[in-house]
Amino acid sequence: MPSRRHLLLAALAAGAAPNVRALTEYKVGHVGGPGSLFELSANEFARRANEKLGGKGKVVVYGSSQLGGDREMLQKLRLGTLDFALPSTVMSSEVEAFGMFEMPYLVKNREHMRKIESEVVWPALAPMAEAKGYKLLAVWENGFRHITNNARPIGKPADLQGMKLRVPEGKWRVKMFQAYGANPSPMALSEVFVALQTGVMDGEENPLTQIWSSKFQEVQKYLSLTGHVYTPAYLAIGTRRYAGLPPDVQAALAQAAKDTQAYVYEQAVKLENDLLGKIRTSGIKVNEADKDAFIAASRGVYEEFGREVPPGGLLVETVARAGAVRRAFERALTGFVVFLLAAIAILVLAGVALRKLGVPLVWYDEGASILLAWLTYYGAALAALKRAHIGFPGLVNALRPHARVVAVCFAEVAVLGFFGLLTFYGFEVLRVLAGDTMVSLPVPTAITQSVIPVGGALFIVAQLLSFPAVLRQARRTGVDDPELAPALEGRR
Repeated sequence: MPSRRHLLLAALAAGAAPNVRALTEYKVGHVGGPGSLFELSANEFARRANEKLGGKGKVVVYGSSQLGGDREMLQKLRLGTLDFALPSTVMSSEVEAFGMFEMPYLVKNREHMRKIESEVVWPALAPMAEAKGYKLLAVWENGFRHITNNARPIGKPADLQGMKLRVPEGKWRVKMFQAYGANPSPMALSEVFVALQTGVMDGEENPLTQIWSSKFQEVQKYLSLTGHVYTPAYLAIGTRRYAGLPPDVQAALAQAAKDTQAYVYEQAVKLENDLLGKIRTSGIKVNEADKDAFIAASRGVYEEFGREVPPGGLLVETVARAGAVRRAFERALTGFVVFLLAAIAILVLAGVALRKLGVPLVWYDEGASILLAWLTYYGAALAALKRAHIGFPGLVNALRPHARVVAVCFAEVAVLGFFGLLTFYGFEVLRVLAGDTMVSLPVPTAITQSVIPVGGALFIVAQLLSFPAVLRQARRTGVDDPELAPALEGRR
């Protein structure tokens, strides 16, 4: 039996203990694995939210389907037993109009997605989700999706014939791959690795970040860059749960969610660029797909969606119009800048040739100054529109495949012509300097100046050796330029 002394000490200790109240924990659940874009996005949101909340609560992230699959977590949101989830494709199972994001090649790039967000998601889709019990706080990203499998490279829809393909839970993804001839089956992401490893499924389709973080490259032989669908992700909370939060907590969480979007897009571009190289080196075979063939095979899916989901069909039309004026302006400005670059190249080559022939060029300086001034200001306008430094690769990648090939061939001729002239005149310089020596060293001047024709000739050889690869790349996806990857991200 405790003594009076022990009871007194216990009472004093209890009285001296600070009045500590446990912080309210706000759980965020998602299906992404370690290193996935979902994990990065949710962690960044938690960091920002916790800074804004101070001592009013704490956001804690649970990834890798710890709190259930997508559908299970959506049910928990409606019941109020989970605070936040990060659904993507599965939203079309709850609100049919979200199936618009299952339409192949609808979203062109992330800039287009921003336009869709402002013109479609918040005015139309978010209220539909709220009516079903889901409050969307932000639009983030899952990404552009590609196909992996163990059977063969996928270049066109016919290559999918009979293939057992895992897809996420959304009926329009199923219908799309059925239209391509595949045998798609919805399955939770947490079950896919084993299904691929055991042969239950031949393949799957996902953004690169999900492919890599889920380690699918370890159990798949082929990655086909189809880019068939861009899937957003949505930070969602149950409407009743959100309504029960204090207004200042609501404001802090909502603002942190929206502020996280820029980080999400930045990380998405970085991962997209980094992971393709890592996946290639892992041993999986990577190929480009014929996107035009997939687009042609998708017409029936669009028509069926418009018939079955009339509001969604109208939204698809809105999406198609979103940013149309901007894209038309960008195409026109790009074309004019390409024309100016070509004109300057022709002017320089013509000037060199005409000077050699002794033809007076009274118009040359004025013509060159006009073209350079125009290129400077119109090029600056285009750079501002693209929010990036614009070089020749960026301009070429904005063109259609046939136009890209023409532009690349023209550039090749111009560059080879310039270095050909440089090499020719370099040998002329050596002829003139024959017999001369340097002032301070007993070295023939011709040796030091031989770098001009020799270097020019080496450049021509190197250019010709690399040209076939450049031409193949231009025909497929565009001209490689790692420094411009952020500016060109999302182009499909």
